Amino acid sequence: MKQLVFRDYLLAMYYTHIFDYQGEMQLNYRNTNNQQKPDSSKIQTPDRQYFSFLKELNLNNPQYLYAHSFPAFTQELLTNNILNIPRIRDTPVDEWVRNTKQILAPLLGFDQGMFYDMLIGNAYGLQFEVEVQPLSPTQIDNIKKYYKGSDLEKLLLRRNQEVIQTALSKNKLVINDTPGVPAEALMNAIIARYKGKTVIVDFWATWCIPCLEAIKDSRALKMRIADNDATFIYITNPSSPKKLWKERIQGIGGEHYYLTSKEWTYLYEHYKFEGVPSYLVFDKKGY
Repeated sequence: MKQLVFRDYLLAMYYTHIFDYQGEMQLNYRNTNNQQKPDSSKIQTPDRQYFSFLKELNLNNPQYLYAHSFPAFTQELLTNNILNIPRIRDTPVDEWVRNTKQILAPLLGFDQGMFYDMLIGNAYGLQFEVEVQPLSPTQIDNIKKYYKGSDLEKLLLRRNQEVIQTALSKNKLVINDTPGVPAEALMNAIIARYKGKTVIVDFWATWCIPCLEAIKDSRALKMRIADNDATFIYITNPSSPKKLWKERIQGIGGEHYYLTSKEWTYLYEHYKFEGVPSYLVFDKKGY
């Protein structure tokens, strides 16, 4: 049990901190420079070799199958901008695995084993959890050809049926332009667009695991209040890479705004937030 807890914690530390090299370096800089933001030239973007630390984790160890952090760890691996692993989409599984091994095998220290089997499942899981997008007919055919009736095939197809039902309740996605007003007038300008509705504002980020879990857990709530003139608004800032943000919001739905750092900082300080996720609720009169 001690080993299991250690490995679980280890994975969580890696995907929340070590994977986000630039974010951690920016935080270190601000903590040692009176909260001043670093100039972009001060923090270099590492190359793939940075991830050579993955060899030390021995990710083929079956104990990782019992770690709660393992799915999140593999999803962060699959969406990391530096590694740039291709999304599986309609690619035949054998072809996707071959291309992915070219990227990961030198960093992991192995090109066979349990880890790659689980990575395939999580590649499809990423589509389920992030985009809330059911499998296409081609994907189902690819899975059946690769797994040949195994338990992993059954698991993926069963999860697909659940996602089909969840997708039916997903709110329409709307990406909004931020109102062209001063930061101090921004929230009022946003809320004014939804006059006569209760507005729930979610301040979140793509790197924030509690944010993503809360968004997932709120799906049932959104279904219950969908007919009660309620609108969900999601607000983030440049700490969320725009490419990843556009992927994440596919499975969220609702109204989305991508603020500048200046706009975000003003709202963050004005409402005295202490972190994300943070929420604001406005009644039908905008109060």
